[in-house]
Amino acid sequence: MKKLLTITFILLLFSYSGEVFAQDSDNTTADARVLADITVTANRGLNFGDLTATAQTPSISPGDGTDDAQFEVEADESSSVTLEFTQLPEGASGGDGSTFTYYIENGAGDDMEMTFAATDAAWTNNDTFTGETSFDPTSATPTATIDGDGTIYVWLGGDLAVTSGQASGDYTGTITLEATYN
Repeated sequence: MKKLLTITFILLLFSYSGEVFAQDSDNTTADARVLADITVTANRGLNFGDLTATAQTPSISPGDGTDDAQFEVEADESSSVTLEFTQLPEGASGGDGSTFTYYIENGAGDDMEMTFAATDAAWTNNDTFTGETSFDPTSATPTATIDGDGTIYVWLGGDLAVTSGQASGDYTGTITLEATYN
């Protein structure tokens, strides 16, 4: 019996070696970058000027510097934003795939047709319209990279169809540019 107890004791002793754990650890970080609010400022509107009531189609090119619409977009430097004209003068009536028709109104129910072609909008990292990237204001949503000073500029041109006998008045329509972080 003594032998059996000794063997049992030895087996128990060898079978219990205490708790041994292999252990390791590492750390990581939690990071976040809070981006500055995006500011979109309309510096000037699309201005076709004073027109006579004769059939004509005045055209304004983006970057003409005086009559084209210009927006300034401020955001976190070195970020990228998506640009989209979310509102052009209302009354879209479709188009031929490259030009879409919109209308501006005089408040008395009279309107004039506006068209925007595939290259009637552009953006640049400077306010001098050099190195511009053209885009279609009716359908494109380009991604623009904000340069080191945190500012890009967006230009818009278009065509206006004045008919013979066009009713007089001040014609207006709303143009909205939206910029969102990617």
